[in-house]
Amino acid sequence: MILNAFRLFLLFFVIATPLAGQGRSLDWDQISVDAYLEPDGSLFVEETQLIRMTGDWNVAYRRFQLGWGQKIEVLSLERREATGEWVPLVKGDTFQIHHFEYNWQEHELKWRSRDIMDPPFDNQILVYRIKEI
Repeated sequence: MILNAFRLFLLFFVIATPLAGQGRSLDWDQISVDAYLEPDGSLFVEETQLIRMTGDWNVAYRRFQLGWGQKIEVLSLERREATGEWVPLVKGDTFQIHHFEYNWQEHELKWRSRDIMDPPFDNQILVYRIKEI
């Protein structure tokens, strides 16, 4: 009985030790914003975000601070490939990679950057462009 408990402890130690060493970090290297006032008084905004990720991040968020009576419409969300090409994310279920959704009640935009079965990010910079009005 004691030997089985020791084996179980040893197995847990062997599995948990590498996981404990894996750090997670998330930093924004750069956020740039271009805003244009439309003739009808609405504000068109384009944000470009360079996000540095290390670890098992799956989803990124963007929360908007809105005042009383203000609203926002997310027009598109794109990711930049290594080639420089912008690829649109798909509006829908964020359980799928490269999909996004906007929760208008919480004023929160969420998108999936990595499948849970993919290897963790290793100091990778991901670039996203959000267009909203």
